[in-house]
Amino acid sequence: MLIQGCKLDAPVYPDGAATSSGTGTNTGTNTGTGTGTGTVTSDDNGLSIGPENTVLFQLEGGAITTMSNPSLAVQMDGEDPSYPNGYTQINALDVLAGLTFRIEFKSAHAGTFTIHGININARAYNISNLDVGTVKVTRFDASNNNGITHGIITGQFTGQQVRMTDNALVNVKGSFKINIP
Repeated sequence: MLIQGCKLDAPVYPDGAATSSGTGTNTGTNTGTGTGTGTVTSDDNGLSIGPENTVLFQLEGGAITTMSNPSLAVQMDGEDPSYPNGYTQINALDVLAGLTFRIEFKSAHAGTFTIHGININARAYNISNLDVGTVKVTRFDASNNNGITHGIITGQFTGQQVRMTDNALVNVKGSFKINIP
């Protein structure tokens, strides 16, 4: 009888490239290894969805920035009369790198929606605008329990935002995958 297993390490995505590898052993004298590579791709909806609890974004076709451990705030249908279909806000902060990210849209469901607000402060950019761009939520399984949001949300976004330093239009695209138990 041969029993064999292989456990891959968690993926790491620096600057748009994804690489994972792992090794495993069995009860005999055989060993197994596994390797794989992948890249972050882009389409009309934004960047491909990254690993769990990350936000990825790209400004003007430059390097892809990955932010870890984003937060999620959701108002469900009917919680606020101003947002009958709910409201979602995703935030990410990297104090050491001086990066902040926020995206908002008027829904608490899967689907395609207009971005209600986006703010990215990264390097030389300070981008902010309302109702410009599109977010495509591919999975929305989140809830709000007494002001605390739990659940899973994944999606992609794309649009043009205004760079506040010179009012130039900046192309922005990205994705998010959040799981808050």
